[in-house]
Amino acid sequence: MTTRVQPDPLVVQRQNDLFDLWHDFADAHADEPDYDPDDDPEFHAEARQIMGLSDTSRSTVPDEDNDGGDVDPKGDGAVRASRPGQRYRHGWIPIGGSPDAMHEEAQLRAAYEFTDPVTGYRTEVVGIHGPGESNPDLNEWRQHRTVPPGRTMVRIAVLDADGNEIGQACRTIHPASQARVNHNFLVLDEGQRGQGFATRFNAHAEETYRANGIRMITLHANIDVGGYAWARAGYDFRNGTTRSKTTMYAFQESVSRGYSKDIVDEFWQVRRNPDATPLDIAMVGHTPGATTWPGKEIMLDSDWQGVKVL
Repeated sequence: MTTRVQPDPLVVQRQNDLFDLWHDFADAHADEPDYDPDDDPEFHAEARQIMGLSDTSRSTVPDEDNDGGDVDPKGDGAVRASRPGQRYRHGWIPIGGSPDAMHEEAQLRAAYEFTDPVTGYRTEVVGIHGPGESNPDLNEWRQHRTVPPGRTMVRIAVLDADGNEIGQACRTIHPASQARVNHNFLVLDEGQRGQGFATRFNAHAEETYRANGIRMITLHANIDVGGYAWARAGYDFRNGTTRSKTTMYAFQESVSRGYSKDIVDEFWQVRRNPDATPLDIAMVGHTPGATTWPGKEIMLDSDWQGVKVL
């Protein structure tokens, strides 16, 4: 059984402040599709201030839980753990494990190799790419041809009960200090969809994420039915700019598609809600037993950046 760490209130507050800071930076650069706060030195500089670390303490701040190890062993100002298995004193708090372990092959296979009891589909890890490695197989999906520093990219094949490939998936494990995994994509052949496989596969992976202290999943909801599927899966908008753009898109689409005044008014009320979620949009106009409705139709064509906090 996994031992769960009980963090002190100061650490919890720092974690929440860091989470808010990450979203603030993502929001400020929402118009830059390749921007990632993890790669921004200014983000790390402000993160260090939140954690009470000065510029002169980059490689000299001991953690009582790691026998005096350095919080910033590479000296580049990034917030990270100095060795696998330790409990972070600053930044994200791994509950039940260390996010460093998610970069290890054993944990990657535990997360992503899965046999679905309903469909009989199974997944198989077919490629694990570390920093700097060339990854041309994913170029058609517009993924990084070279894996960025601190990340691990995993290629996954989806096979049917007879061993035929019917889909692909890609996941990127971010630096351990951010306790984050990005779900790049999951695609199935058209005839294999609609059976709940993706929901069960992702739920299986999330068990391993939680056991290793992963706190957040991010994704770009835009492949085929992704905009609707991830809304139903409980993902929120990644930042305020994404929320504003998507709710406005939904409202404008409701007008251009000629929906009734009542339906357009519902979309407008979602637009005015500062805490609107993707699911709020997706469920507009839904009635019990319906197979399609305005919110679903609009979200099937939507494109938004999503996040799920574990």
